[in-house]
Amino acid sequence: MPCWILEAIIKTHVGINIKQLRRLHNLNQTEFAKKIGISQGSLSDLEAGNSKPAIETVISICTIFGCSYEWLLTGNEYSIDGELNSTITELVQTVSRLNLAISLGF
Repeated sequence: MPCWILEAIIKTHVGINIKQLRRLHNLNQTEFAKKIGISQGSLSDLEAGNSKPAIETVISICTIFGCSYEWLLTGNEYSIDGELNSTITELVQTVSRLNLAISLGF
C-alpha cells in the first residue's frame, strides 16, 4: 500500500477519534480547540482528516481528556501484547524532547 494512502487512513482515523472525544465531552470545536491549545480552524482540519496532529497536540488531548495515546491514534483501547501503550508513551515523550531540543538550537 502506498505511503500516501496509509497516511490518509491514519489522518482520517485520528480525526474521527478527536471528533468523538469532543462530542463525548459536549464541547463545540472552539471550546475543545481552546482547551488543547490550537485554533478552531486547525481542529476542523484535524477532524476532517485534512491534517495530522502535532505531537504536542496529541499529548495535550490525552492529558486533558484522559484518553490513551493508543486509542487516539488507533481507535483501540488495549494493545494485543499489552506493551504498545508504554511504547507509544515513550515515543511521544522522546519526540517531544527532540522537538524541544531542536527549537532551542541544540
